[in-house]
Amino acid sequence: MHERDLAAVAAHALLTSDLAGRRPVLTGPRSLTQPQMVTAIGEAIGRPLRFQDVPAEMARQGMLHSGMPEALTDAFLTLQSRSYLQHDLVTGEVEAILSRPGLTFAQWATEHADAFGA
Repeated sequence: MHERDLAAVAAHALLTSDLAGRRPVLTGPRSLTQPQMVTAIGEAIGRPLRFQDVPAEMARQGMLHSGMPEALTDAFLTLQSRSYLQHDLVTGEVEAILSRPGLTFAQWATEHADAFGA
């Protein structure tokens, strides 16, 4: 989900009573696999990339080695493992709340290309 959509929904919740008492499940406009996301990032930075799945413990050790705190590493990996159980979840709530389609992952990747060393 694009952070501008998240911010727009938050602003809507703060400025109106439309979401009072609701707990909408917010998602992007389309479900993507991790390889599809990596491809979109590659297109945004103008070079081919490939996705390679690694065992969770190897990922954990890499994150810890890079300086990520242990609690954050474990929380992130837990969140990632839970998201695999909902890989096709697209709710349409963002579009319903904002009266416009949610921003795409490709848009996000293009806007953040510099962060990937473009």
